Amino acid sequence: MNGVPGQPSRIKATGMTLILVGVVAYGLWAVWLSTRNNVSVDIPIRMTVGHVDTPSFKVNRNARYDIEIEVQKRIPFDKLNCLLGTAMKPKSTELQECPDEPSVVKAAWVLTSDGQIVAHGSSEDHRYGAWGNDWIARELGSFQSEHGRSYTLGVDVLSDGSALTPGNPHLRIEVLSSVYEDEMVGTALVMLCSMLFVLVGGILLLVSFVGDRRARV
Repeated sequence: MNGVPGQPSRIKATGMTLILVGVVAYGLWAVWLSTRNNVSVDIPIRMTVGHVDTPSFKVNRNARYDIEIEVQKRIPFDKLNCLLGTAMKPKSTELQECPDEPSVVKAAWVLTSDGQIVAHGSSEDHRYGAWGNDWIARELGSFQSEHGRSYTLGVDVLSDGSALTPGNPHLRIEVLSSVYEDEMVGTALVMLCSMLFVLVGGILLLVSFVGDRRARV
């Protein structure tokens, strides 16, 4: 039985190309993700009255970043929430959840770049929190970053927060959770497309192999 001359070879080449495209596309996406600067600052902070400056940091993406105080759950959960003041109400005067354990987080912050103020805020303007397996974070504010720009954050701790010391408080600057969610969706789509390319490529290689066998008969 004679096949069409050169047809199995063309099918084989197309199959190998599709597999290569699928593998390379996912690999490039994974490499790109690994280079994204999602956590720009993560340093210990003493929550005693005073001023703290972060080291200069540069971001490589245009994204919204949160400024947070993150504390490990080495303090009883309810008490830690009270000390941090984490609730869904924007102003501290509206908090009624902890009348006997008021929040100890009171801070103001200023973000500068090249000596110019680009953003500022206060813990009084933000009452939101985030909860992980081993930690709770209190948001101090957020800002929009610019790719390639260097920043320095200055934080003035305005009240004694030493009650948080057992939880090893850290000052963190991290992209919003919605950015992670978008990246997860992007990863799923890239993976799906890559798998489709590899699957179609594999089928074409199988067809090519069967064609080669028949051509030899």
